[in-house]
Amino acid sequence: MNMKIICRKCGRVHTYREFLESRFCRSCGIWLSLKDDHFEEPLENHPRQYDSAISALEKLSIQEKRLMKIEEIIEWFMREHSDWVDDKSLVSWARRLGIELNRNGMLDEDGLFSLFVLASLWNNKPTFHAETGERVFREIKDEYTLRNFREASHNRRTKNQLMTLADKTIGNRGIFNLLDFIAGEDNWELIKWV
Repeated sequence: MNMKIICRKCGRVHTYREFLESRFCRSCGIWLSLKDDHFEEPLENHPRQYDSAISALEKLSIQEKRLMKIEEIIEWFMREHSDWVDDKSLVSWARRLGIELNRNGMLDEDGLFSLFVLASLWNNKPTFHAETGERVFREIKDEYTLRNFREASHNRRTKNQLMTLADKTIGNRGIFNLLDFIAGEDNWELIKWV
């Protein structure tokens, strides 16, 4: 793919390969996004180029679409909940909600996944109110684990149990779908580095 990503801060042009390797500008360190203008020249000035860009985007492989969805999830989490990865705030939230920290006072993968569960509850209906989200989180946190979502990928019974919790306790199957996507091994390997 010949797509070029342009840093919105310093203007450095990155190849698509560079973008896949690191979502941060190699010059100034700002987060790069495909949502910004990412072609070498503004598309409005070049209608034919615009048509070819749309055609190229329509032909994105499943892998590239998956990577774009992962990027959107990371971007959302960092935009809405970046304070959670700040040590002081994290320790406070972890203690309050019973999320385990390792011996160094840091999150392990299970703890980070728990934060994604909580973030999903807080950013979706009907649990988007903080108090409701926290209450539901406490009810499902022992079942909505990274391990259980991984098991659900090959165990229909576990998957059905998690979906039933989404339907009855959470009231939103979309939260299950989002967390199921996040927990996928290939997806999680990219997402866990937030």
